[in-house]
Amino acid sequence: MGNRAVLKQAIREVKEGQDRQKVFQAHLPEVSNPKHLATAIAGVPNPELKARYASINYVLVALLIVAALLKLAGGLFYFMQYGAFIGIAAVFLGILVPLVFAMGVARFEGQIYSILIILCIANALNLLIKINQSGLWAIPDLVLLAVIAGLSWWLKSKIFPSLGFLGAKQDANGAFAL
Repeated sequence: MGNRAVLKQAIREVKEGQDRQKVFQAHLPEVSNPKHLATAIAGVPNPELKARYASINYVLVALLIVAALLKLAGGLFYFMQYGAFIGIAAVFLGILVPLVFAMGVARFEGQIYSILIILCIANALNLLIKINQSGLWAIPDLVLLAVIAGLSWWLKSKIFPSLGFLGAKQDANGAFAL
């Protein structure tokens, strides 16, 4: 079995309720990088935490859908101003990216929250660089990005306490917190 299949099997076993540490130890000899296995296991939410924060998580999903709709409106502006090809590309990418993240957040995929935070920060920096072109129109976008990034960070820390920003957390001895 390849690494990807082992990781999927480990995720499936944890979702079925098996002990995380036992799943990690059972699949450890089968993977080339133990951190990938630990991150996959840490990225599965605890059912109690998932239920506790589900409503707030769906607020994040709704915000991502709003972002997709705003990108649709912006893409239509490009369509009218720069031509069909650029407009269609802007609409497609502008809708696709937030909706892909919305689906990942709705499925409680732990690693997607960190990527979402990075993309929000990158987008905010891009807006700040171009602030003199956009003027006050950039403020609502910056607020939306800040809310999405902040909510993503908060939810990630609450739903996935053993998942760090770039993978599974480790204790002082180097053991993974699962």
